[in-house]
Amino acid sequence: VDQFEELYTLGASPEERRAFVACLEGVADDASSPLRVILAIRSDYLDRVADERHFMNEVTRGLSFLSPMRREGLREALMRPVEAAGHRFEEADMVEHMLGTLASTPSPLPLLQFTATKLWEARDSERRLLTWSSYHRLGGVAGALSAHADAVLSGLSSREQRLARSVLLRLVTPERTRAVVGMEELFELAPEADGDGRGAIEQVIHQLSGARLLHIETSGEREGPTVELVHESLIERWPKLGQWLDESGQDAQLLARLRAASQQWESSGRPDGLLWRDRAAQDAWRWYERCRAEQGADLRLGLGRREERYLAAVVALLERTRRLRRTFALTVIAALGAIAIVVSYLAIRAEEQATRAEGAATRAHVEALQARNATRMATARELEADPTLVLAILREVEPPDVPRGWSVLARWALNRWVARAVLTHPEGVTRVGCSPDGKRIVTASQDRLVRIWDADGTREPLLLRGHDDWVDSAAFSPDGTRIVTASQDTTARVWRADGAGEPLVLRGHEGRVFSAAFSPDGTRIVTASQDRTARVWRADGAGEPLVLRGHEGRVFSAAFSPDGTRIVTASQDRTARVWRADGAGEPLVLQGHEGRVYSAAFSPDGTRIVTASQDTTARVWRADGAGEPLVLRGHGDRVSSAAFSPDGTRIVTASQDRTARVWDLRHTKEAVVLRGHEHGLSSAAFSPDGWRVITTSFDRSARIWSVDGTGEPLVLRGHGDAVMSSVFGPDGTYVVTASQDRTARVWAIDHRDEPLVLRGHEHWVSSAVFSPDGRRIVTASQDRTARVWSADGAGEPLVLRGHEDRVSRAAFSPDGRRIVTASQDRTARVWSADGTGEPLVLRGHEDRVSRAAFSPDGRRIVTASQDRTARVWSADGTGEPLVLRGHEDRVSRAAFSPDGRRIVTASQDRTARVWSADGTGEPLVLRGHEDRVSSAAFSPDGRRIVTASQDRTARVWNADGTGEPLVLRGHEHWVFSAAFSPDGRRIVTASQDRTARVWRAADASELLVLRGHDDGVLGASFSPDGARIVTASWDATVRVWNAAGTAEPLTLLGHEHWVHAAVFSPDGERIVSASQDTTIRVWSADGSGEPLVLRGSDSPVNDVAFSPDGKRIVSASDDSAVQVWSDLAPLRGTDDPALWIATTYCMPVDRRIELFRVTEATARASWEACRRRVEEARAAERRAR
Repeated sequence: VDQFEELYTLGASPEERRAFVACLEGVADDASSPLRVILAIRSDYLDRVADERHFMNEVTRGLSFLSPMRREGLREALMRPVEAAGHRFEEADMVEHMLGTLASTPSPLPLLQFTATKLWEARDSERRLLTWSSYHRLGGVAGALSAHADAVLSGLSSREQRLARSVLLRLVTPERTRAVVGMEELFELAPEADGDGRGAIEQVIHQLSGARLLHIETSGEREGPTVELVHESLIERWPKLGQWLDESGQDAQLLARLRAASQQWESSGRPDGLLWRDRAAQDAWRWYERCRAEQGADLRLGLGRREERYLAAVVALLERTRRLRRTFALTVIAALGAIAIVVSYLAIRAEEQATRAEGAATRAHVEALQARNATRMATARELEADPTLVLAILREVEPPDVPRGWSVLARWALNRWVARAVLTHPEGVTRVGCSPDGKRIVTASQDRLVRIWDADGTREPLLLRGHDDWVDSAAFSPDGTRIVTASQDTTARVWRADGAGEPLVLRGHEGRVFSAAFSPDGTRIVTASQDRTARVWRADGAGEPLVLRGHEGRVFSAAFSPDGTRIVTASQDRTARVWRADGAGEPLVLQGHEGRVYSAAFSPDGTRIVTASQDTTARVWRADGAGEPLVLRGHGDRVSSAAFSPDGTRIVTASQDRTARVWDLRHTKEAVVLRGHEHGLSSAAFSPDGWRVITTSFDRSARIWSVDGTGEPLVLRGHGDAVMSSVFGPDGTYVVTASQDRTARVWAIDHRDEPLVLRGHEHWVSSAVFSPDGRRIVTASQDRTARVWSADGAGEPLVLRGHEDRVSRAAFSPDGRRIVTASQDRTARVWSADGTGEPLVLRGHEDRVSRAAFSPDGRRIVTASQDRTARVWSADGTGEPLVLRGHEDRVSRAAFSPDGRRIVTASQDRTARVWSADGTGEPLVLRGHEDRVSSAAFSPDGRRIVTASQDRTARVWNADGTGEPLVLRGHEHWVFSAAFSPDGRRIVTASQDRTARVWRAADASELLVLRGHDDGVLGASFSPDGARIVTASWDATVRVWNAAGTAEPLTLLGHEHWVHAAVFSPDGERIVSASQDTTIRVWSADGSGEPLVLRGSDSPVNDVAFSPDGKRIVSASDDSAVQVWSDLAPLRGTDDPALWIATTYCMPVDRRIELFRVTEATARASWEACRRRVEEARAAERRAR
């Protein structure tokens, strides 16, 4: 029994359903019978089956869930029936486009069925093809879905159609995006007078769901089932829904305000003071009466019961007000005898009303501005897949006040790599090219036009008109004065790059022209065509073309050799061919591929050729045909492109298996595999310097990779459809991408707002610190290495290899010339900070080394180990280490005194010990703690020591061992840390008991309990001047306290998970915090303004530190990356030049109308204002240079 859900969606009565179910049970009640009953039902209708309890019990015994079809399954469902009928798709890209359109759809199979059915009906029976032209006439997937929706709607009764209209309108937001709405909220749309209104609404929803127009989700986070439109294209491409939305568009803002006002009114106990008055009330009353007249009194007009109650209350108040006004008017007429009094009274009333009207107008203006800004913020959050668009929206937020969260979102967009320019087209962009000087860009489009743009995107493009069909390629001549284009209209054309004159039309091909390219000297052009030929033309149009015949299938590409004497072509006939450019002799046929050859290209020296094929391989051939080709195997799907690096030593291939591969022709080791794309790749190319590779994909992104595959790629996000091609600018400072989303985008590679990411570690980075002069950074990682980086990112990092286990800590010597590392491999190592020589290996520990630190003069090193010892080593490795024995459990900390003469150690054996740094005498044992000692530190003058313990206390000891320790009691849980103030007079402790405490160091008196955190306090430290304390907590907050205990603490809210660390800047004016929520936040220490939020990865941040000059921040995170942030200035609102310099993109007029539902005049004015602001910012930047 297929589509069993129709038992519930087609309106069968409960009696009919029970009878049908009973019949099924009767058929299946005999286990010995060979007859079996199989039911197929959509999973979102299983809750309906639960109404039949006994039947549900029987069903669940044999219940199996079929997972949704993946992309490969959908491809088979689409292609195999066509192939079985002896037909095929005209291009494989048709299938990819259909599948890509459905990638984010909850239930793609029915939509694919609608589309395939319509496409089959429009097939080319003579050629037995499903063609691109039919697909485009159909309107693609969206057009098929629109036609299906019309058919479903026409099958409903008039009453059901009215209910369907209300439901569908409620499922679209005012910004015309899909809304997810609870089923219960939709039931409220039922007419009051209709006793079975709820059932009628439910029936309509299930009919639309059964027809695959709606998607019902029964297992989300919300209470009860939720409903949404099955695909965004219903909003954009279904004319009927568009008509309804246009009719109700003028009401969308009022409905949004009504829902917000009614919610506040209801939650506040329905006070009259929150009811609309005056003009707002009259507008609401007129709208209500108009809609009831137009749609009938039995519909709820898209309102829930709460909104209706609020509206009824507003109307009742309006009526009372009118009655009062009528009474007042009668009173005035009756009192005409007292003219002087009445005139005075009316004058006063008039003034009051004028004041109220002025106030109301001001409030209305402010509310409208706030509503517009709220809409911008909501839209920006919904469009985070496109950081460029997010930034373009946010910088147009209207002053004076920006909405909460604006600066966080704006900074996020700036740090997510925005496109420098977005070149908008009315149809998909197929190819892009750069002029030799890099100042211009040419784009080829499906709208039949070619456009020439300034590379910065600031001016309107020059339009080249003439082609009668899609333009597939466009390229500049070597001198940049001409452009050649290839089109599906069977011609190529040569244009003046300045647009002057008429183009030279190259006619002769009998099929689509796939590509056209100039010879190196610019005097000739070669074209490749669907008609199985390539042709060589004089670039000035003189004479007849040379026709290169011989291929038995389409010729996909043709290219000149570097010296211009030969041409290589790639064909559907599984071969590539090498021709003399003058047509002499027979071509050299390169045979061996077992599928179509998509591309062929010469090496830079012209001695080799690389081909890319449908057979999942690329091949490298001698250009003279000698020997066997080198077969590059490894891809799991067709290889769409292959290209040599500028020096000819490498090849990059792009494949539909979602990877690119870089092959080094100098040796035979495995190719570098570039993984990360989520769909097949359309192209891959090297940068001009050969050190980077850019790939484009049907997953809507482009990625820039290091050629050796190290580190993470730079992901260029923002395109809304497949990215078809890309090109580096001639100097490698920018790239241009072309997409089916109707745009080309220009991306600056030297983006100044991006943090410097130090990539290379292969596991967590546990710590990162600056050198004393701030010029270098040393990091320690669980990948068994430490690395030394230039703080400006220049050059390659110095990799300190040798440890055989995790490196837990790394630190510079006081003079910055050496580095000491501590590792779980039981050793510490001393390295020259410039990488010269071999490291000095400090061997001797018998268990993990947890800490290593230099003495103040840099001559010695102390290490702490889990082998129960600390050891003191000569920093130059001479002599034997001094072994500090005595602890009976792990030593967790070791530190020198300020004068370097003593060492204090902290251990899990419940003691701390003070040792003479030269090993003489017995250690001073600081006993008294009743649990592990977690930290120990000297006071600034070295005369005292403070220890923190899991026994809930801290203790202050005389460093010479005299007297009894001062016990700091009061904490109710572990004490994580204890630290002296800069002047040594106070101590701050941090505890798991949710408090930090400040104590007088002289007598252990508790000066201050810092309460307020809701979870353990991980750390606490004084500001450089000792006047303030900053605490970091597991409650996701940072708090700043006055160290004297006056006033309330300043709570820095914003983190969404544990705060691992918080420290003051060297000048004490800022605080930086690192969190498990993957962000770093820089706060003003006085709490003013919004924090600067730095989000560089999707991994928790473990450590963070200021550089010595306070101008940079370094962070270490779980994703193996270290990041250096130098742009620490907070955004100064929407006027900040950084926002207007980052991108020249201003949202086009039609996009503004689509997103914000504004008039064309308003949209155009905003667009023009944006263009002016961009030009002003760029002019100011040029002057500053």
